[in-house]
Amino acid sequence: MKRYNIHIADVTADQEDITLAAAKSFLQLDDYDEEDDLITELIAASREYCEGFTKRLFIKREVVEYRDDYTDVYPIQQYIRSQSMQTYYPIAELTSIEYYIDDAKEAVSSSVYDSDLHGGTTVIMLNPGQSWPVADQGPGKVILTYESGYDETPKKGIIAQKKLIRTWYDERYDGIRRHPSLVDNLLHSLIRYH
Repeated sequence: MKRYNIHIADVTADQEDITLAAAKSFLQLDDYDEEDDLITELIAASREYCEGFTKRLFIKREVVEYRDDYTDVYPIQQYIRSQSMQTYYPIAELTSIEYYIDDAKEAVSSSVYDSDLHGGTTVIMLNPGQSWPVADQGPGKVILTYESGYDETPKKGIIAQKKLIRTWYDERYDGIRRHPSLVDNLLHSLIRYH
């Protein structure tokens, strides 16, 4: 069974698209400081919900994928399966492809592969006449490191986050009663399909 693990760099409160002041203004709590910690948590939770729903990172950061080998977990087309890798998130900048051979980590030369980083493509293709280096067998033996995320989060994403913050703040004592379908509708055009 093909599998991989993903490590995504954490986002700090000062990296969030929605500041505490903006969230408090949206909640009409400008002069109220008692629940700043809760609101800060809601900002992060709303972004995480939106990223999970769209399969796109809203805040640009490093992603490291630990794979069993070079083939896709979700192959795009069967005839190019052995010649390409599809990343879980769209690539903003590909940092490196590394692999283990005889338990030593090596880097794949950038002359071996190419990737189109325009338009959010997620496919890394072998260059003509090239092949992937032989790697040890087992989990995490091929490592992709790249940056993913928007330079500027789309306005729909920001609005969806604010609506979630409002809903979750208003219903913090009663539990979630309303399904966030309006939020889902806003985010639908940003969904990335494998």
